[in-house]
Amino acid sequence: MNAHSQGKLWIKKMTFGVALAVGAFSLPVALAADSTASKTLFERPLQNEDLAAHFDVKRDLGRAWVDVEVTPETPGSYIAAHEPIEFRRSVDGLYYDQATKQVIYRNGTTQVVCAEDTSFLWGKSLKETGQCPLSVTSETRQVDDGFNGHQETIGKVALELPASGNQAVSSK
Repeated sequence: MNAHSQGKLWIKKMTFGVALAVGAFSLPVALAADSTASKTLFERPLQNEDLAAHFDVKRDLGRAWVDVEVTPETPGSYIAAHEPIEFRRSVDGLYYDQATKQVIYRNGTTQVVCAEDTSFLWGKSLKETGQCPLSVTSETRQVDDGFNGHQETIGKVALELPASGNQAVSSK
């Protein structure tokens, strides 16, 4: 093998080695960028009930939580005949920042704005940012009590959060 061929072979090996090293360093970052964690906040059987969830706050104390509402359905009617039953669910790391008027989730180096104050006329409400969405789902499961089997609809509310180490901060 002549010196020119050896040089080309050496360049190919070095190029492959550099590409492999770059890929090895960037793969964990790429995988972490899309990783999320799901925290189940509420799960129970539903008996002809609708399920909803939203963020709520106590502005003067800097507290934030998730309100889960279960509303009994009225057959044949589009208007709710009953008031919803409300369940408050606290989430470690979720708080209301009075200075920025935002609901923030913080876990280690991760800080995410989940909702922001918005005003209309004389009232204030929270508008979700979509950075930590509340997932409201229901599924039918087969339940076996040891004697008979039956199907049951289970409602679930989960908070989808970025994995620790990702930083998604919004500023106002």
